[in-house]
Amino acid sequence: MVLISFVTQAQTKDTIIPTSSNDKDAPAAFSQFSLGAGVGSGSSTPKITLNSYRFSALIGKGYWDFYLFNSVPTLATIDADSERYVRNDLVKQLGGILNLSVSKVGYFAYGGDPSVREIKGAQVDFRVGGKAIDVANRRKGNSFLIPIVQSTLDFRYLIPLVNNKDRTKKGETTVNLKEKMVGNLSFRFLGSIMQVLNQEVYGQYYTNRRGVPASPTIFTGTVEMFFYITDQIYINAGYSFTNQPLIKPIPFFSVSYGRKS
Repeated sequence: MVLISFVTQAQTKDTIIPTSSNDKDAPAAFSQFSLGAGVGSGSSTPKITLNSYRFSALIGKGYWDFYLFNSVPTLATIDADSERYVRNDLVKQLGGILNLSVSKVGYFAYGGDPSVREIKGAQVDFRVGGKAIDVANRRKGNSFLIPIVQSTLDFRYLIPLVNNKDRTKKGETTVNLKEKMVGNLSFRFLGSIMQVLNQEVYGQYYTNRRGVPASPTIFTGTVEMFFYITDQIYINAGYSFTNQPLIKPIPFFSVSYGRKS
């Protein structure tokens, strides 16, 4: 699947770089908008997405990140499009017409400088929450939502990129990465466990020839590479898979262009 899209703000799809809510300055809410259709995927229906709003949630004695993700439902003209949407939203951490989660992030191997931990080194993001997956070719009077609870463990390793002329020079010990960084290369592995709460709609898409529906407990994995240059050009490639043979794996590649608002 190839996606070429233009966005009004830095598009992250399912690759939001997490930040800690334990910082003194709580993160402000943000939103993103994108409109894109699969090129070469056989899909005839574009999908409109309104990406995350992020807040700080005070749980116990500390702050957790709280995410609200929502997408605008579209109407598919063929069943194949609807099955692709269901499959994509199943395996995506931020999939669904509505997605709520709380998150705790740990930072490692960033060189001891807390100011660069969000752009350099390893990050482990634990999330727990739920989502409702929308069926694009829904019919009036029929159920069209698949409710799911999920928990994910997201591991990333980020490598900041700087110009050759801005590298550490003789006599210098460090480079101000936040000022000199022109891009970032990151690698990611995401593992999830999901539990489908209502199999009525889910079983319509994932039932074998003997009439046995797929298990409501789903394990998914995603391996991914994300590359951006100068906050404008974004390249994303990866592969998502599940333990359910009826849910096909999803290779993906996208090139996006955007500017921060």
